[in-house]
Amino acid sequence: MPVSRVSLEITPQAYVAAAIMLIVIPLDWLLAWITAIVVHECCHCFALMICGKNIDRFRIDIHGMQIHTTNLTQWEQLFCTFAGPGGALLLLLVSGIWPKLAICGFLQSIYNCLPLLPLDGGKILRCLLSMFLSDGTVRVIMLYISRVFQIVFFLLCLVSMMFLNMGALPLVFAVCLWVRTAQIKIPCKSMP
Repeated sequence: MPVSRVSLEITPQAYVAAAIMLIVIPLDWLLAWITAIVVHECCHCFALMICGKNIDRFRIDIHGMQIHTTNLTQWEQLFCTFAGPGGALLLLLVSGIWPKLAICGFLQSIYNCLPLLPLDGGKILRCLLSMFLSDGTVRVIMLYISRVFQIVFFLLCLVSMMFLNMGALPLVFAVCLWVRTAQIKIPCKSMP
């Protein structure tokens, strides 16, 4: 397989987010979190290598990292998408040595498996639905799953704030999730 030139793009917002995290998050937790992210992304890349695909570009922005490649079949996309959260779950094996890394890997895997686009769980669900339904139907289903999940999650965060004395942290997390997944546009035209 020929090696192609891979570009790396880091947006200014990513630098600002990194600076804020350095100030707010304790260093040992930040290192565990970054290590879990690297393992997650390396698992995606390893799956792409298994499928014989080249990586064109890495993009790091405020929402995380995106790996750009071309020409994936439905099965390859399903395999490569699942590899990230699946591989990060393997970090549970180091819980006796580095428990914070195991916790971060587990939480990132759970978060990434939420059935919302552009998260891995949303991509997996979209791949599975695309095998049986038309693209227009899949877009509508994904849109409504996203909206219902966001509303339910927001309500759960409000309840946890009020009754579990968790402060504003659940609400901050709900808003961050909404911003991350609000990239899906509501179709204004009828689907074909």
